[in-house]
Amino acid sequence: MRARRLVWVALLAIGCGTTSTVTGPLPPSADARAGRAEPGDDDPPRDVSPEAYRAVLEAELKMQGGDLAGGVALLREAALQDPRSSYLRVRLAEASLEGGDVEQARDAAEEALRLSPRSAAALVVLAQAQRLAGDGEAAERTLARLLAIDAAHRDGSLLLAELRVERGDVRGAEQVIEALMQREPGAVDGYIALARVFAERGDVERAFRHADHALEREGDDPDALGLKLTLLFARGEVTLALPVARALAAAAGDGALVRRDLLAALALAGDVGGAEQLARAWLDDDASEDMRLLVASAWQRIGELEHAARALEPTAGVGRSPRLAAEHGHALLLLRRPAQAADAACPLVGAPATAEVAGYLLDTCVRALVRAGRAAEAATRVAPLLPTAGAPLLDALAVVGRAGALPAADVKAAVDAVLTRNPADVETVTAAARAHEELGDVARARAVLDDALRARPHDAELLFALARHLERNGQAAAAVEIVERLIDRGAPDIDTLNFVAFTLADQRTRGDDARRLAWRALVQDPLNGYVVDTLGWAERAAGALEEARATLARADRLSPGEGEILYHRAVVELELGAVELARALAARAQGTLEPGDPAVAKVDALLVKLGSKS
Repeated sequence: MRARRLVWVALLAIGCGTTSTVTGPLPPSADARAGRAEPGDDDPPRDVSPEAYRAVLEAELKMQGGDLAGGVALLREAALQDPRSSYLRVRLAEASLEGGDVEQARDAAEEALRLSPRSAAALVVLAQAQRLAGDGEAAERTLARLLAIDAAHRDGSLLLAELRVERGDVRGAEQVIEALMQREPGAVDGYIALARVFAERGDVERAFRHADHALEREGDDPDALGLKLTLLFARGEVTLALPVARALAAAAGDGALVRRDLLAALALAGDVGGAEQLARAWLDDDASEDMRLLVASAWQRIGELEHAARALEPTAGVGRSPRLAAEHGHALLLLRRPAQAADAACPLVGAPATAEVAGYLLDTCVRALVRAGRAAEAATRVAPLLPTAGAPLLDALAVVGRAGALPAADVKAAVDAVLTRNPADVETVTAAARAHEELGDVARARAVLDDALRARPHDAELLFALARHLERNGQAAAAVEIVERLIDRGAPDIDTLNFVAFTLADQRTRGDDARRLAWRALVQDPLNGYVVDTLGWAERAAGALEEARATLARADRLSPGEGEILYHRAVVELELGAVELARALAARAQGTLEPGDPAVAKVDALLVKLGSKS
């Protein structure tokens, strides 16, 4: 359930037409943007063979469509067809790294360097492969070779700094970035990049210091201000966050994410009225669907669910799209108003929409109907779709099947039919496995994942799905081992970090590691209540109960009424001796959890334990 909740939280932000200024790779140099070769690039553009060119195009299309293994195979073919191209081998190395095949990546990068010994791109990807293979010393030697060719190479400098941080040479990392910045007196991106490295590793003071270095050079730099705001949000320092959010709004303009952060900072600092006034002004100026979704997302992000639902209510004279109906229904579900959620979402089921939105809308409608005690009506929504259902509808099928409103055998057959139609689609495979598990067929769920992994043993999404399956079925250690290997590949996302952190915390093992990973997840989305909850639970596992108390209270503020968060708060309060508060929190948790939620048994056991306390 936690993974699904994180997905639903993220969905509100999709489609706003924005990109963040806070995170992302370093920007390319002016030469790179202009298409000119940079120092160290002795593999100048040239025509590749027609066969290789066609294979590269097909490979990129396959990878964009999610078929990473197929794309890598085509890149291997292209490299064979054009034995003189360093570029093709660099691209093969990059794709192999993405797919987790470190040995193939290293071989391809080394072959690229035999063809073009001064290729900066080949040296960078070779260092990345060496790092992932656990040979940090070799990676540093490769990067030293790169910087001897191009002392101002940004990606190489940043990677070298990261490697030095990893082995504890903090001063050495800072020296690398200082050398880079001295060559560009007006630049700040190196300081920002190093600040992000420290932030991800939990060294908050150094992260702040390097963000401030950037701001000393350029006081209105949006990336530096955005990073500082992220760090303040992550630490819960909302009073200090407000002036930074205002400075960011002044520096970065009126972008969607900047608006969202400003509203959040106002409300969290206690000025809810000011946040309301700001939201009304935005909607008065622009009543479009995108603006309403943005305002709702901003309110939901900080736990103001009533405000979020109101922003999505139907407006007289304004058409209502399937996307808006789905979001409104979901907001009402979060408020535990399933009948109203069904009224909001169900009327537009079947209206023209993308497959993703149609699936989200149907899933919201079906969940609302089932929670409102109208499972038979939910079945009538789903039954006509059984012969042609696709991956986005599988979750809704599972909900109806679990409620007993359709024969389980029919639902399982429909799930397998979808899988048969799309056996190579990762989304279909993971959704089908999840559906079988929710319908009680754990063995079939595992078989679906195993079959897919035989064809794609390095696929990150499939491996993560297997890990979640294992954790739900009592194999937490194996699950953690799988996902930690994924994290070691580099650039882990919020879900993988949060999964390992929460699983370790829940097992009360490796508390310090759980805390570190939770922090790395949190700096990717500092107002995500579920990740804040993970951090608090990890702090408890590490023995820091007072810190856990404060962090879990913050999680409850950001994601109010979540039974699992309330349970965690109750456990910590009991361990701190606050029996009455623990009892009240556990009772609230019991009243919010749905039947079948794994946390129900834990809450019941806690209430029994609390009943014996005076």
